[in-house]
Amino acid sequence: QGAASAGAGASAGARAGAASVATLLASHFQEEHLDGYRCDSCNHQDTSKRRSWLCKAPTLLVISLGRFAFTAEGGQTKL
Repeated sequence: QGAASAGAGASAGARAGAASVATLLASHFQEEHLDGYRCDSCNHQDTSKRRSWLCKAPTLLVISLGRFAFTAEGGQTKL
């Protein structure tokens, strides 16, 4: 069964809607707009932006392959 499972997983990248690792990393590092963000210090609510970036490529990059997607209601669904 292990070999059959491995063979089935190998074709997963060919599925409709599948994304490459490069595409997912680019998406992760895109600027995100946070509407309704509330400051912890002054409690002021406003629109804000959040962005992550790498200053230097890591020696070792560990990628966690999550099998969940977020729903519009803020929950998660199994893929």
